[in-house]
Amino acid sequence: MKRDRFGLSVSTDKQAIIDALDHFATQLLLNGTAAGEVMDAAKAHPDSLLLNCHSGILFLYTHDDADSAKTVPYLNAAEKIFNASNDREKLHYQAACAWYAKDYDTAIAIYEKITQHWPTDCVAAKFAEWLFYCAGQPYYAQRFLRLTTPMYAHNKNEPGFLAVHSFALELTQNYDQSLSIAEDALALEPITPWAHHTVAHALMAKSDIQRGIKRLETYKPTWKKILLPLAGHLNWHLTLFYLANLDEKNILTRFSPDVWGHMPEVSLEQIDAISLLWRMEMADMAQDDLLSKVTEKLGPHVYQHYIGFDTAHYVYALSRTGNIESAERIIQEAMVYAHNLQPSYKNLWLNTCVPLFKGIHAYAQAQYKEACMHLTPLLTSIAEVGGSDAQIELFYQTAALSLLRAGQKDKGLAVLKQYLPYYLPTRLGEKWSQW
Repeated sequence: MKRDRFGLSVSTDKQAIIDALDHFATQLLLNGTAAGEVMDAAKAHPDSLLLNCHSGILFLYTHDDADSAKTVPYLNAAEKIFNASNDREKLHYQAACAWYAKDYDTAIAIYEKITQHWPTDCVAAKFAEWLFYCAGQPYYAQRFLRLTTPMYAHNKNEPGFLAVHSFALELTQNYDQSLSIAEDALALEPITPWAHHTVAHALMAKSDIQRGIKRLETYKPTWKKILLPLAGHLNWHLTLFYLANLDEKNILTRFSPDVWGHMPEVSLEQIDAISLLWRMEMADMAQDDLLSKVTEKLGPHVYQHYIGFDTAHYVYALSRTGNIESAERIIQEAMVYAHNLQPSYKNLWLNTCVPLFKGIHAYAQAQYKEACMHLTPLLTSIAEVGGSDAQIELFYQTAALSLLRAGQKDKGLAVLKQYLPYYLPTRLGEKWSQW
């Protein structure tokens, strides 16, 4: 029995396994480019449950069936050594299995148990953060903060954890405190990109547009050293500040290759690109040629339902670019998918996700009255479809713009005031208010 750098017991007497787990933890928490090296370690040490679980989990981030299938051999290898593993390791295996099965609530509950009993397990906290994203970070914000808060006293010198904690604080609208903790992380390690991410969220929520631009532009050179999907996502956040200023030139300058073009077949990059172009259309800056180029890269994963947040973007892109049959196929297959889910997930998909898809499908075809009919009843449940607070504001914007374009100005402005008040002082907010 040895201990990793967090002081956690690991069922091994091999230092190479400890070194591999420590390396993976650092790469995961700091969004480095070498987290995938854990797969080589798992191959070299098939008797490590954690190396196998961590390797398999990496394939679950893309929300693609072909990638998810690659998780299975690692879980099978982990299962063979389950009985010889300690309690914490067994819980990691069970969480990975639930995650693979898209049972996000169960996986979250297991990671909560891990962090409660072993509060220095920062890898478990980081995995839970993504699962909260899958289940809707704004919806689960308080639960997320309840996970990270007890861990804080044990991990004050761990910049990757501080970034996670700062984001939980941001999601619960503790903006000043979230910025303070993010700064603590950056003082320990300037290249802590998830702390940059918290800064982007918090400053937008505070309507501090110019400061947001200045800070993110300052961080930007370091993003060349980090995981490509996150680099693209951080650039996406930067473009949102320019969009708030109606600065079309700076948005387009950064769209490609900063947001789009590094990994165009990967869903994470596709979602950010579609989201940005969708928002540009709602600011009267439609870029349909660019959207068509993005849509051309969509693959079979658009019909594979992982979280409603993803599927909503595919529906918009296909509908907007005239691929009506494909968009309608997604909606029909989502209904079939929903009927085969356990009750809680079934209700979410049938009562929120599918109506959301129908509303977006109508909006993208300029059928604004129909879009209003589907979208306005969902305003209180949209946070459950997945994504972060900054990401799902897109759906509130779409509902508001549907109302505005359908001639229901008072109702449209009321949606903006209730759900997106931080945009109202911006040039974009002023534009919407004048409609």
